Amino acid sequence: MRIAVICSLEYEINKLREFMDNIYDEEIAGTEVLEGVMGRHSLFLAASGVGKVNAAATAQAMISEYTPDLVVNIGLAGNCTADLPVGGAVIATELCYHDMDLLVMEGFKTLASRFATDLAIQALAKDVLTTMNVPFRCGVVATGDRFINSPGLREDIVRRTGCLCVDMDGAAVANVCQRNSMPLVAVRVLSDDAGDTATSDFSFGAVQYSELAAEIVCRICRSLYA
Repeated sequence: MRIAVICSLEYEINKLREFMDNIYDEEIAGTEVLEGVMGRHSLFLAASGVGKVNAAATAQAMISEYTPDLVVNIGLAGNCTADLPVGGAVIATELCYHDMDLLVMEGFKTLASRFATDLAIQALAKDVLTTMNVPFRCGVVATGDRFINSPGLREDIVRRTGCLCVDMDGAAVANVCQRNSMPLVAVRVLSDDAGDTATSDFSFGAVQYSELAAEIVCRICRSLYA
């Protein structure tokens, strides 16, 4: 199986290198891509950089260049729940934008506001997180070009989207995958509470939680059929 793994930070990529063989690098569309083998699968890893445009550009470049069978989008997010701890995870059932209002244009054929993920790989991700004893929920991930560090902003986004967490790239990757009829699984590790201490909490835990995210990807990939 050919699997494209897209994240926003280098931390996940650096950890995933430890689980791969026959590694080499190349550059496509200005993004460094790490290619290698993990068990029976060929993996293509890229850190897109922060933000929706970077994520979308990287996703399209990787789909066009490598024609993967599956896209895995992994990364960190701000917690919007009361029952998950920092260090817990969200498996995305769908992703949406929290900073883009398409309400009056919902009927236009070329526009969509929510993007679903692959149900079969969602189920596999649930099994992986359960085995790892990582607390998790399944639900909506909301994406926008802003780091959320305000309880007021967080609650407004939850009210409008029903999200469990907020990130800065996931819906853009999901949007591109939908346009390419590409199966997607997206998992977010919660690095902060998207509130007043979010900035310092993220800085403190980014490496640790990115390494957890990388381990989740590794286990998902190893659990997949050939």
